[in-house]
Amino acid sequence: GAPPRLDRISLDLAAGDCLAIVGDSGSGKTTLLQALSGLDPSPIGAVFLDETDVRTIGPSSQSRNIGYLPQRASLLDGTIAENIACFDPDASDERIINASKLAGVHGMISALPASYETNMGSHGFLLSAGQKQRVALARSLAPSPSLLMLDEPLGSLDAGLRERLVIELREIIKKIGLTA
Repeated sequence: GAPPRLDRISLDLAAGDCLAIVGDSGSGKTTLLQALSGLDPSPIGAVFLDETDVRTIGPSSQSRNIGYLPQRASLLDGTIAENIACFDPDASDERIINASKLAGVHGMISALPASYETNMGSHGFLLSAGQKQRVALARSLAPSPSLLMLDEPLGSLDAGLRERLVIELREIIKKIGLTA
């Protein structure tokens, strides 16, 4: 009996397409991204990615194929490298560093006393909200996903970082073959 969270939404994107969803606060942008990514699938209706209902995609396949950056990213107890790798023990250092470079956070991480081995549980205070957001961006890029969803990626950044990240996002879009 509750009103639908989303109503009459239909998207059909081809490989390489880039779509921006804009709207007022509270208009459902985050709800839509969470439904599309399978993080919080809609109980009514369906979301298909390459003809597969997102509700049937397992968590490991989801994290490999869908890069998702929430509005307010959080890092889990573990090292920065583990966070970027989504705690995948098979993730190579090269993949972690490449994702960090794409997200423009490699230099900042390298400058930390323990670099990529900095534990976010005991040293999480070392990073600002904006730096955590950028590490989370690296996490969303690390598996080279076929779908990348960014929920207000500039929200917790200061003006200078926002400007740099916009430039870097354009480069990321080019590198992963999307069209803007």
